[in-house]
Amino acid sequence: MPISKFFPVIHLLDDAQGRREADKAFDAGADGVFFIHHRGDDTMAVRVAQEVKKAYPQWYVGINLLASGAVVAFERSIEAGLDAIWADSVGVSSEGLTPMGHELRKLHLVHPFVDIFAGVAFKYQPQDPNPTGTVYQLSDLGWIPCTSGAATGSAASVEKVATLGNASSQGLGLASGVTLDNVLDYCEHVTHFFVATSISLDDYTLDFEAMSAMAGRIHRSKA
Repeated sequence: MPISKFFPVIHLLDDAQGRREADKAFDAGADGVFFIHHRGDDTMAVRVAQEVKKAYPQWYVGINLLASGAVVAFERSIEAGLDAIWADSVGVSSEGLTPMGHELRKLHLVHPFVDIFAGVAFKYQPQDPNPTGTVYQLSDLGWIPCTSGAATGSAASVEKVATLGNASSQGLGLASGVTLDNVLDYCEHVTHFFVATSISLDDYTLDFEAMSAMAGRIHRSKA
């Protein structure tokens, strides 16, 4: 398995803060960043992400648009030249695709260069009784499943992560509860780590030292 990627998640306050935290993340050894605005200012999230991507074209930059949803996020990512979207719900379950899932699939077929990280057994979302089946569906689409613990900052069980990771041909993202103490427990099964709580000084300020340590631990785990 290739070396896992480390993506700090930047919770936006304003444009300057977003750019500053991205600079810090890249200096600390992150492989990319994702932007999210918890009060739903998706326009700001896209704008800052686009500015950061232009400043750092070699780095991976993505968005999670809480107010707009996956289809709009994908369309905005194309327009802004971004690398990926991450969405808790993409219209895919073990039973197949909803109309939203079909619309997103059509867009991705035309623009395959934008990656889709898709929530599976994800916090605060309706739970599919067959999450492994959802992973199979996502793998067939070429999308990357992304799971979490039960709540923000809560660690997912290693057994759950292993089961989903083993079912995926596209890798697996993990988006909650990752700390320096437990990250190595997941590295065998996870290809993309989305981290915020354990590498932050407060809601809007990333901790450079914690990010550097996390990046080193993740990157050395499969060296």
